[in-house]
Amino acid sequence: MMSMVACGPASTEKLEAPNADQQVEAPSSFTSDKVDYEPLVSIQNEAESENESTAVVAQESDSEPVTGSYPDNTVPRPLTSLGDPNAPVVIVEYSDYQCPFCRRHFLQTMPLLKTEFIDTGRVYYVFKDFPIASLHPLAYRLHESALCAGEINGDSAYWQSHGLFFNEAETFQKNSEAAMDEAILARFDDLGFDVNEIEACLADGRYADEVQNYIREGQSLGVNGTPTFFINGNLLVGAQPFETFQLAINQVERGEAIAAAPTQPPPPPAVAPTPATIPARAITALGDPNAPVTIVEYSDYQCPFCRRHNQETMPLLITNYIDTGRVYYVFKDFPIASLHPLAYRLHEAALCVSDVTGTEGYWQAHDRFFADAEFFRVDSIAEMDAVILEVFAEMGLPDISACLENNTYADVVQAGVNEGAQLSVTGTPAFFINGYPVTGAQPYNVFEYAIGLAESGQLASAYEQAGPRDGKAQATATAQALLPKEIPLDDEPAKGDPNAPITIVEYSDYQCPFCLRHFEQTMPQLQAYIDAGQVRYVFKDFPLHAIHPQAQKAHEAARCARELGGDGMYWVMHDLLFANQARWAEPPVPEHIPVLKELAAEAGLPPAKFNTCLDSGKYYDAVNAEVDEGLQLGVRGTPAFFINGYLLSGAQPFSVFQQAVEQLQTQTD
Repeated sequence: MMSMVACGPASTEKLEAPNADQQVEAPSSFTSDKVDYEPLVSIQNEAESENESTAVVAQESDSEPVTGSYPDNTVPRPLTSLGDPNAPVVIVEYSDYQCPFCRRHFLQTMPLLKTEFIDTGRVYYVFKDFPIASLHPLAYRLHESALCAGEINGDSAYWQSHGLFFNEAETFQKNSEAAMDEAILARFDDLGFDVNEIEACLADGRYADEVQNYIREGQSLGVNGTPTFFINGNLLVGAQPFETFQLAINQVERGEAIAAAPTQPPPPPAVAPTPATIPARAITALGDPNAPVTIVEYSDYQCPFCRRHNQETMPLLITNYIDTGRVYYVFKDFPIASLHPLAYRLHEAALCVSDVTGTEGYWQAHDRFFADAEFFRVDSIAEMDAVILEVFAEMGLPDISACLENNTYADVVQAGVNEGAQLSVTGTPAFFINGYPVTGAQPYNVFEYAIGLAESGQLASAYEQAGPRDGKAQATATAQALLPKEIPLDDEPAKGDPNAPITIVEYSDYQCPFCLRHFEQTMPQLQAYIDAGQVRYVFKDFPLHAIHPQAQKAHEAARCARELGGDGMYWVMHDLLFANQARWAEPPVPEHIPVLKELAAEAGLPPAKFNTCLDSGKYYDAVNAEVDEGLQLGVRGTPAFFINGYLLSGAQPFSVFQQAVEQLQTQTD
């Protein structure tokens, strides 16, 4: 059986142990299956994926809705509130000034809420601090400074600060508290605030406890990501469009609860998972390959939790287990491109060094990347390569410039990511101890506990006893998830020979940047397989409405093109939509529609007929039917592919498709 990269949250059972501080860094756009918000990684062990996520529906809180009510055990906060305190509806937002989804809510939805509900006396809006330290380690400083400004320069200064931090988010992307304070005070000075008083307020940490108290308050209510809202006590998760708030507010004004989420099925019975079989890699390994316990780590050199593991836990593992012959330790590459777009270069560089120096040089580079992580926080490949070569020269390591220029190890690093994804690794660091998963930057005592169980042959039974307490599917479900799916192929736009031995089905979003990357980089190379009659390529609609509101009409436009000009014209429009993504995706809804009509005219479609088709919305239901279809098949982000029914998730390089096609050709010969 062939196995592909799986998508979605990890399906392997996590090992639980006393006092396990499970922190995991995960890619930035995938939280739960349908949530478009940022997860609080240090509290809830939900991982994100490199794919973009779909939308969430509102959920009902445990408490009965009460007119103008607050979440249980919480109080008003006048300084950070807008509107009439006696309004019939109270919305409480838990937010993070550096969360991109919170920013989108502020820019797109908040103006409409203010005009229609807050200024008209229907809603009292309360903003509460919930900076996520594991994702945005300096965001707390923005929250404290806004409160300082409010105290010293009045309520209007608070809301000016609030708007400043969201509107000019890039200005406050800093790497140290000193640099953050400098940026804050410079902009406050521009606004005419009393910066000397505010500087003193920040220096004495006047609002540090208050910010932390609101984080704890949010946690007590079950908040585990941002933005999170309570509408008269009813929970609403994620950066929802204005229409969702409009519906929810109308519901609670009528005394109704927001529609509850579907009831989750009961967890499966506890059984011991099947341990993963992971190939070792001698050049990146430490210890005796015949040791009774093997630990495989999937890691990212720019992940702060991986660094903590390297600095705090790894030295003890080396002394007590690796050097004593009890553990064989294998390091594997898993750079998370959506969080650390240049981290892959560090992984390639370490492997380049190993070409000349062997294992010793590899581990020297490995340790330096973690020890001096701040040196490698740069903005381009050229800068990254220059810093790497400078540091290696200082260390006496060989010149690897040719290796980097030739991208010698690019495919090797990507293979590590693919291998980890196939094992349901969704964040870093992730470990497998004799094939059993342990997730997150665990303290040393957790490894000590797990290694002891492995040496005594009791590790499997520990998982069985733990059961599926975290709600994840157990490791034995992984194999089922990798079985091929039956994809409906009734009347879809397709390229290539209908009788080709291999069919690739893409679920895609015309506004998704990762789908654009696939279109630009990988699709031209796949075309050779299509032209040779080896592959039939099918395109399916999967617009992510919550984060790409313009995409729906783009998918309808492609269908209108097909109606008027067949598959040939469909693919012309398909190509134009991706090639001109920035042109039509930047104008707000509905101002992007005239741009779509311009593209149709450029494609040679009859303007009157096309415009009538697009304006009618006749394909709205058909597009969303394919979204539902994709969700049923396990699609959780875009792009997602099924190659003869096997799921391949994400904008993978051509080499991954090449390997899959060649392997399937071997099976069909």
